[in-house]
Amino acid sequence: MEKDIKHGRIIIDTSIFTNPEVYQSFGLNPTEALRSFLEIISKLEGTSFYMPPSIYQELLNFIEAKDIPPDLQIRIIQKPPKRYELSVPAFLLYELIEDVRHRIDKGLRVAEEAVRKKIDKGLKISEAMEKRRKTSREKSVFLFPDVRMTEEIPYKTESESLEAAAIADLRKKYRAALREGIIDSKEDVDLILLAKELDGILVTADAGIVKWADKLGIRYLDPRMLRGILDKLLQEKN
Repeated sequence: MEKDIKHGRIIIDTSIFTNPEVYQSFGLNPTEALRSFLEIISKLEGTSFYMPPSIYQELLNFIEAKDIPPDLQIRIIQKPPKRYELSVPAFLLYELIEDVRHRIDKGLRVAEEAVRKKIDKGLKISEAMEKRRKTSREKSVFLFPDVRMTEEIPYKTESESLEAAAIADLRKKYRAALREGIIDSKEDVDLILLAKELDGILVTADAGIVKWADKLGIRYLDPRMLRGILDKLLQEKN
């Protein structure tokens, strides 16, 4: 793989600088990681690094561009894929549609489960509160028979807390069901198409992009190995 990278075209994804498991090998935060990466590749020869413009614009949302010198920024070549000239096997369309349909069904089951849990918790809360109200009323009548008690025991805070937790859990599971392991943005597609067009090596921490790159026969590299490979190339150069 070092030999391929030494004379190859490397397609870089945003996730290299936004995923903590990956960028921490280059720096403490995305901006430091990108700067360190650019400083390393500026010393290499024979290897070119690319990003689709859509991915580069996405990356700017996570870094402080003013902290990256322009002479380093140009080390990553921005190139859009030839969207109107490239072709992909038809079977990928079939698989993508089947995958999306499966995920929609899975997302529906996640939502149904969340609703059932909410209903069950609501019923239990209602039963518990009614029991507490009844007990409170009985004690009040016994202690103050001439006073009519109208104040209700507050339970809104407890109910809202449970509701917030339920929504957070639903969002997490729904996102996992519908978005993990799939290409779900034009930026993802640009990355895959550019890697195919250039016959490059794709470096990404996105499992969905890796999955579809594999179907297209695109070479890819585990991003956690990137720093070690770059360091080795530097040692060989020196």
